Amino acid sequence: MIIPVIANLPSLPLADRHLLPDVSAVYFALDAQSQVLYIGKSVHLSDRWRGTSHHRYDQIAIDQNARLAWLTVRSNESLEAIEATCIAHFRPPLNGFNRRGLRKKLLRVKSSAYLPEPIHLWLTEEAERRGLSANDIVILAIELLQQQTGDQ
Repeated sequence: MIIPVIANLPSLPLADRHLLPDVSAVYFALDAQSQVLYIGKSVHLSDRWRGTSHHRYDQIAIDQNARLAWLTVRSNESLEAIEATCIAHFRPPLNGFNRRGLRKKLLRVKSSAYLPEPIHLWLTEEAERRGLSANDIVILAIELLQQQTGDQ
């Protein structure tokens, strides 16, 4: 089943990656069933996927119906935190392997390592108040932001 936040994001077939916008974004490589294969971040999304130089291109292109979805991020300082939270939430298989196909140790990223203390405190309190994980609160916040700004 597709997670709604991914289903609502703009996306293109991998073959049309030359049409990606030049935006700062967290991007999601999806297979034909819309399962998340890989998550990354880039200040220039269109440059990141130019040609076949992306280090995961060959692994993703195995699926001829692979797609790239992206979440535009207006603050470059937020890219790493959003990427880390999405990786922790979705646990995509290609984020768990190095380039030679050897399994990497997956680490659960702590939001306090990337977020200013007031935001980390709010995130922790909100998660506890709602009975959700901090990752779920971030996903909800992204969905709310998309609704408020009309971004897709």
